[in-house]
Amino acid sequence: ARFDRNIHLDAIDVGQADCILIRAPGGHAMLVDGGGRLERTSFGTVVAAPLGDRVATRTVMPFLLRHWVLHLDAVVLTHPHGDHVGGTPVILSRERVDTVYDSAQLYSGPAYHRTLEVIRERHIRWIRAQRGVAFDLGPTTHVQVLAPELPLITGTSSDINNNSVVLRMTFGHVAMLLTGDAQSEAEARLLSHGGADLRADILKVGHHGSAYSSTPEFLAVVHPKIAIISCGLHNVFGHPSPRTLEALRTIDAKVFRTDIDGGVSVVSDGLGLRTTAERR
Repeated sequence: ARFDRNIHLDAIDVGQADCILIRAPGGHAMLVDGGGRLERTSFGTVVAAPLGDRVATRTVMPFLLRHWVLHLDAVVLTHPHGDHVGGTPVILSRERVDTVYDSAQLYSGPAYHRTLEVIRERHIRWIRAQRGVAFDLGPTTHVQVLAPELPLITGTSSDINNNSVVLRMTFGHVAMLLTGDAQSEAEARLLSHGGADLRADILKVGHHGSAYSSTPEFLAVVHPKIAIISCGLHNVFGHPSPRTLEALRTIDAKVFRTDIDGGVSVVSDGLGLRTTAERR
């Protein structure tokens, strides 16, 4: 892996959750979210279930080890919901991690607070991720934080989602956009900056392909060749939305879904793209 000159984006199959691994040349790596689980209680509210540890132990950690990822330059917590940070306490306690980038939103979820405890216990460098922050994965891969920005978005159906960390990575002539659970309000704010930094060959579709994300205006500017949706088979939320799938068809994006395709991997030499899927 250390002598591999390609970049690899792996959307790990973590069911109705998110976990993306970026492997850059020179043995550099970044994990964006750590999987986990949300469940519906009898009262209809959605809470973090204590299954994130299992996802991390059975799925994410074996994947990292299988690809000889023993050190992570960065772990990005796009937002504190359990389906994105449920696995991170285990991952942070077992992997060597240089820096955690966090949207730093106020949230009472147990998985997020366990994550913060592990960061403190292991003295991992913590940085608030906001627009303007940037870093490199080795000499070849540049990462920009495009969102959230201050003042944070408020008064929407889910402010936590709308203040997700949005990342754009460039490697050679190839760009990748990872949008967490950003919804239409967040997309509109990103577009308000002109859209020059939104074009991407690969898009991690926002919010598991829900109808609250992926507006036609946003997709027209990003115009990805490949769109990846991370969602669970027969999930109770109905993700991905037919409206989102139709919007992606309209821009001729090739769509991969973890509920149908299993884990999805994209490899690039900085010019072309090659995508493979596990296939269920």
